[in-house]
Amino acid sequence: MDLSDDDRATLFRAGSDALRFNAPLGDDRARALVDELGRRGVRSVVDLGCGRGGLARLVTVRLDGVAVTGVDADADAVTAARTSAAEAGLGDRVRFEVGDAATWCEPVDAAIAVGVSHAFGGPAAQFARLANLAASGIALVGDGVWETEPDAWCLTNLGEQPTSAGGLAALAEAAGWTVLAADLSTQDEWDAFEGGWVAGVRSVGSPVAEAFAAERERQYREHYRGVLAFCWLVLTRSPSR
Repeated sequence: MDLSDDDRATLFRAGSDALRFNAPLGDDRARALVDELGRRGVRSVVDLGCGRGGLARLVTVRLDGVAVTGVDADADAVTAARTSAAEAGLGDRVRFEVGDAATWCEPVDAAIAVGVSHAFGGPAAQFARLANLAASGIALVGDGVWETEPDAWCLTNLGEQPTSAGGLAALAEAAGWTVLAADLSTQDEWDAFEGGWVAGVRSVGSPVAEAFAAERERQYREHYRGVLAFCWLVLTRSPSR
């Protein structure tokens, strides 16, 4: 669709605002990933590209006494994250800041980076950068990979992706990380993510929003459902490496 920049920004925000996590991430997986950080004994965590702060708030709730910071370049998203944290009674336990994920430099025990490798210039650069932030050598990363062969539309519109979960893990290992766990979002998680996003767009209530939502549903069904996957990695490395 031929949309103005303002219309596109409004519709994309409506889609993401409708989701707890702006990724194909179900509640059970989210809790399991956060609890894995807890088992590693981390005391401070940064969520790079935190958006509206859903995952950062979950870390705050489930890991008592851990200092949590969420960072995002979108000032409106950070404002929303602060408001949600305050409403949940977490305002004094989690901090949200406007900033560039790729240049954020406050050291922490663990770093989270979900769907933000583009901000670093790609997954390889992201893994190298996370090593400079995570003093205890713990990272949680979620990123896109091809599960099956992409068509021309996918390559044009979704860009380059590692060719499998193994390909993403290999990039992490090349940067000195050890992969503790690797898994892909389920199809149910993907369908819930896409469905929630489209419902958020439709909530705008305009003909443009309805047409945009219908086009997104078509693209998902015809091009990238079951083709684009989302890989979750739990990583560790020696702090001296």
